[in-house]
Amino acid sequence: MQPFLGSVRRSVSNNFLVYDVVRDLLGVDIVVDSSKSYLKAVGLYLERPQDVRVLHLTRDGRGVLYSNLKRNRPRRQGVSSWMNQYTRALPLFKRHISADCILQVKYEDLATMPEQELRRICEFIGIAFEQSMLNFASVPHHSTDGNN
Repeated sequence: MQPFLGSVRRSVSNNFLVYDVVRDLLGVDIVVDSSKSYLKAVGLYLERPQDVRVLHLTRDGRGVLYSNLKRNRPRRQGVSSWMNQYTRALPLFKRHISADCILQVKYEDLATMPEQELRRICEFIGIAFEQSMLNFASVPHHSTDGNN
C-alpha cells in the first residue's frame, strides 16, 4: 500500500470485512461502494485488484457549479471540489489502477442515455444487463456511504 494512502489503509481492510459479510448475508455476488473518495478507491483496488473495479463518475463543471449554487454552497467550494478530481484523482487513478479496471462514466450520459450507459457498465463489470436495472427504486437497496 502506498504511503499517500496511510489515512485509509486501516479502513480498507475493515471495508472488505463489511463487504464480505454483507455479500454473504444478502446472498449476492457484488457489493457496490458508492463513496466518492478517490483515495479509498485506489486503496481498495490496491488491496484486492482482482476483485475491485472502479467506476469514475464525472460531471461537467458547469453542472457541478449550478448544483452547488442551488444548495447555497460557496462557488469556490464547488469549483475546488470539482477541480480536485482532475488535479489529484485522475493522476492517482492512472498511476495505480490498471486501465482495464477503471471506467469513466459521464453523469450527463447516464442521465440522458441510461440504458446505453448501464449496458456499458454491466459489460465492464462482467454481469448481464437486465431491463429492471433501469428502475433502480423498484427494489430494496442497502446503502452505507454515498448519497442519502
